[in-house]
Amino acid sequence: MIDASPYARPPGLFSPTLVLRPATPAPPANDDDIRNRDSTWSYATGQRPPYPETSRDWLSKKEVIRRLYLVDNLPLREIVDIMAKEHAFLATERMYKRRFLEWKWKKYNSKGLRASQAKGLLRSAHWNLYVHLKQNGDAEASIPYLRETIRVLSYASEMATNEWEKEQFTIESLRTSLGLVEDLNNSNMCEEADRLRSDIAASEYLRGLEKNDMLEIWPDVVLM
Repeated sequence: MIDASPYARPPGLFSPTLVLRPATPAPPANDDDIRNRDSTWSYATGQRPPYPETSRDWLSKKEVIRRLYLVDNLPLREIVDIMAKEHAFLATERMYKRRFLEWKWKKYNSKGLRASQAKGLLRSAHWNLYVHLKQNGDAEASIPYLRETIRVLSYASEMATNEWEKEQFTIESLRTSLGLVEDLNNSNMCEEADRLRSDIAASEYLRGLEKNDMLEIWPDVVLM
């Protein structure tokens, strides 16, 4: 029966046929998807991403972040990705920078600053070697301390910013100027120095050992 009323609509004009199809699964997220998750989350749900709410959330991941940032020396962008993918910890780079300031973490990107740190490490390593020789008088027993000094010396040489500074890193110059260098204790830098290869400065130090002049280059020190 056809409806002939003036309000009748022509069949099919405003009632399109709906075809239902099964939903296709979303493809796995790649690095770009994870990096842009802030915007996609807000578009899809109308809410912001589940950012860490309190300091306790950050403290639970602080040690992992410290290792990635200070020990592994990774760029911040990679840290954001790793924490998101492997630890389900979503935060923006700005949030990380704010926490680094709060935790007083500072990465020395300037080679000059890193060279200054290396000088301090070298002084500490030399001091350990000197004390051991002074107390024991046995060069053979001091080999572990000698190796530590060689590694740190290699690190100091690689961090030199120019040829003039490289000259200051020669063993002769360092032996006479260590008293002017501030002593630093930085276990992270020591771990990094442990992985560096020995260079020509190491053989220079060994020649000093063969001449048995190590004790002569140190000022008189009163051991406690």
